[in-house]
Amino acid sequence: MTRNIPYEIFGEGLAIAEAFFGQIDEAEKAQFAVARELGANGFRPSRNGTIKSLMFSTLPAGFRRIGSESGRVEAVPLMSTKIGKAAAAKLKEAPVAQSVEKLPELFGFNRGWIIEGDGRVYFATSGRVTLPQPRYFLLIPRKPDDKYVPPETLREMLYSDYEGAFHEHNMLAAKRRSELAAA
Repeated sequence: MTRNIPYEIFGEGLAIAEAFFGQIDEAEKAQFAVARELGANGFRPSRNGTIKSLMFSTLPAGFRRIGSESGRVEAVPLMSTKIGKAAAAKLKEAPVAQSVEKLPELFGFNRGWIIEGDGRVYFATSGRVTLPQPRYFLLIPRKPDDKYVPPETLREMLYSDYEGAFHEHNMLAAKRRSELAAA
């Protein structure tokens, strides 16, 4: 039976994780700049690291509405218009962010997805929290008979501690947002 095992990255592995997430941060900043240039106030990333759609206060010319979220219009370029074609070309030029599913490969885990007989799909991924201090994690699907040996830069942890780190981060982030809103 497959189980997702959380690992915290530490020691020399931190430099790898910091560089990996640093590239993601830089790509997302550049993508946001492209979105702003097109008049959007946000974007939805795709799984492949590109911009999937843009978020607007109101639907601009040259875009097709595909949904809405939190009072904003989610839209994609309308390819039957010059504005839409130009916007699509601009989006293609935006940098691509790495997938969080790629970090486990840098720590020797590269099995891709594991599909169980009951229809469950397991895949390795990574995550980070920045509050109260930066911490980096991998979530790796493991089977009792697999041959994966984690490097010394990974420390296995309890799932409750893994979830607790994200819960603490989210609580501190919510507190920070409410303090900023009150100021």
